Amino acid sequence: MLRHIPLLAVTALGISAAPITVTNFSFELGAIGSPGGFSGTHPGWTGGVVFRPTVIQVPAVPLGIQVMYLAGDSNTVQTLTDTLASGLLYTLQVEVGSRADSIFINNYAVSLEAGANVLASVTSPTPANGAFTSITLQYSSTAASPGLGQALAIRLSHTGPVNSSAALFDNVRLDASASNPVPEPSSLALLGLGLAVIARYKYR
Repeated sequence: MLRHIPLLAVTALGISAAPITVTNFSFELGAIGSPGGFSGTHPGWTGGVVFRPTVIQVPAVPLGIQVMYLAGDSNTVQTLTDTLASGLLYTLQVEVGSRADSIFINNYAVSLEAGANVLASVTSPTPANGAFTSITLQYSSTAASPGLGQALAIRLSHTGPVNSSAALFDNVRLDASASNPVPEPSSLALLGLGLAVIARYKYR
């Protein structure tokens, strides 16, 4: 006869993801006074311009009130203080958007680099006009990865007609976690205790 088994939460904890600092990740540094304005001042990034859209141009910005604006063939890059290390899973997340008023996104790319090496890059999905979509890029490093020990970099880019296409970027986040996390001894002990409790109730 089966008896009710008490709920026992058992979590095998490995090494949790650690955020990697991205300067000016939401492009709010270098404030633009009026909606619809642009600025070439955006600490932490090289290339591109920052844009403060009106609600007609972009109904909703993911974070804050400003975004990175890349028109035509252009790109912006940030070289980080962290270097590429072996045995880590890097996860890069970015919000990519398109204006709602005639200047639509064409082709964009989000890339994670180490030195002169492109580790991974994504070019889709394409956001709807006037909207943003979340993209996630992952790279698992090994002892054979190119660029080990070199500075990581995040590159955002767009290609297309300069006067009729542009991409918007916002909320750039990067973290790293162990590729194959090993449970800590305390976690293994907790798991063993949970199995013992379940076995005890099963055979009573």
